[in-house]
Amino acid sequence: MKSLSQSLFGRSISVLLTILLILPSFLTGLSLEAKAGTEPIYTSSGSETAAFGPEKAFDGHYNRFTSKDSRWASTVGLASKENPKWLKVEYPEAKTIQGFKIHWERKNVNTYSIQVSNDGVNFKNVYHSTDNKNQWIETIKLSNAETAKIVRLVITDFVSNSPNVEKDVDWATVSVYEFEVLESLEPVVVETDNVAVGKTATASNTEAGTRFVAGNTVDGDYNTRWSTDKANNVPRTLTIDLKALTQLQAVIIDWERTNIIAFNLTYSEDGTQYFPFYRQTQKSDLQRQTINISSPVNARFLKLEITQYDGGTINWPNIGINEVEVYSTWNNEAPSEITSLEQITSLTVNEETRTLNIPKAANGEIAVVGSNALPVIDLEGNVFTPLTDKSVKVTLKLTKKDTKTESKEFTVSVDGAYNDEGKNEKPIVIPALQEWYGLEGTKSVDDSTALVVQEPAFQKAAEVFQQDLIDIEGLKLSMGTKDTNAIIFKKDTAGVYGEEGYGIEIQNNNIVVTAEEYTGAFYATRTLLQLLKQSDSNAIPNGLIRDYPKYKIRGFMLDVGRKFTDLDYLYEYVKNMSYYKLNDFQVHLNDNELEMHLYNSNRRCH
Repeated sequence: MKSLSQSLFGRSISVLLTILLILPSFLTGLSLEAKAGTEPIYTSSGSETAAFGPEKAFDGHYNRFTSKDSRWASTVGLASKENPKWLKVEYPEAKTIQGFKIHWERKNVNTYSIQVSNDGVNFKNVYHSTDNKNQWIETIKLSNAETAKIVRLVITDFVSNSPNVEKDVDWATVSVYEFEVLESLEPVVVETDNVAVGKTATASNTEAGTRFVAGNTVDGDYNTRWSTDKANNVPRTLTIDLKALTQLQAVIIDWERTNIIAFNLTYSEDGTQYFPFYRQTQKSDLQRQTINISSPVNARFLKLEITQYDGGTINWPNIGINEVEVYSTWNNEAPSEITSLEQITSLTVNEETRTLNIPKAANGEIAVVGSNALPVIDLEGNVFTPLTDKSVKVTLKLTKKDTKTESKEFTVSVDGAYNDEGKNEKPIVIPALQEWYGLEGTKSVDDSTALVVQEPAFQKAAEVFQQDLIDIEGLKLSMGTKDTNAIIFKKDTAGVYGEEGYGIEIQNNNIVVTAEEYTGAFYATRTLLQLLKQSDSNAIPNGLIRDYPKYKIRGFMLDVGRKFTDLDYLYEYVKNMSYYKLNDFQVHLNDNELEMHLYNSNRRCH
């Protein structure tokens, strides 16, 4: 039997052991509470995995090339106003905030807000963006400083298909390498002149025994230059320090010679993390080379790495640059004579002649070979005023004297006759109307409305339309010569609309169809049929229409080689195609070549 003292001793030892076991946890809890009171708290709407938690966006590791996985990534699924993706930091005490930097993983965010709060309940929007800036690092300088304890980044719209810096990615998440909340922030420099003049330039190599140093590329003097030693495609690098974070959109390189084959142009905010600006893989033959990018970026450093070059006409393989010009906005410089279409950065309209400003080619001829809006810009380069502002894709072709050719597409902005689309909303038809200006009121079509054909070539189109109105709408319109309550078919004497284009004016109790060719007049009747089909009272909104095809060939294929059909069925298909202005019907008869010689024909059909 144990003694009482032994029993008490045993109990004391047990209590002591229990205290020793509990004490570390108790002390740890106190430590965590203390830490929570002195350190920021990071939360989010959710994370793709625990490895991409919200704390990763505030750890200071923003270099995606050295800290690839140090980022927050949202849960999978697109965002909306009702179901946003958000990232939040709560500081122990309120801080004064001058601005932000967002290091996006991808350039896939369209709409987001930055909000601040002091109580976590009432949030104030201090910044709201509804357009994609196409920037890897976005810098936001507030017009007025804010004092707040909580900052929240709220994303309500992004796309899934958007590349990162290395490859194409189609994944429905939004991700941030770093969300910097800044107590001080200098504004981004935006200049109208060359921002590189007088800045600092350094190079990986300088031609020995010469004064052709890197600084000559930013001295504003086109008679000085930087040159490298003679070498066989040894990469050479020129780095320009702009001294402050600067908006960049255009770079002009004045090469000493046209012997440069390949180079990479990159930019950086800190001199360590560089992003692509432009890459060339083939010789351009340009001595003064203008490089524009679609959206401006912010950078302090610009690095030009030349990776491939030849000896040129003097058989001396080195690199020479007279000047590097850097601009905050798009540079529209167009030389009077060019040797390559790459020298044309944009096309503009000569308002006096109403033609495109196309420079002459020193080594050939330039022609307009494509336009997706021929009644606005034709293949002669003539420009016609659309109803409202129009962006037209135009393709130029340079045919050189040595028979080599090159093509390049441009987007040309053409001012419209009206600032907006007017009173009545743009009607919905298939395909959509190219141009519309809405007037007040409507025009009703009934049995008393007459079809008036002023151009004999359009008689058949009017007759087909007349029968369609009977079949589809139960309307019986007669042919006549009325000048009111009429659908009038007129010839486009100006020759603007081409084969398939047309204009419709719906006003003053008339509908006037203007076309250059029969097809255009016929397509106009298809538009009118669709408009009437949508109205129970056969009322069409008053307005002006200019319509024409965006694509030359608009087709449909029917495979009758595997599923046979009769001719009446094909006729019905053709009629339905015409309703939607399709113009190419491919009937797939057979997978094998037909023996057409058996049918007294030398044509081949597949």
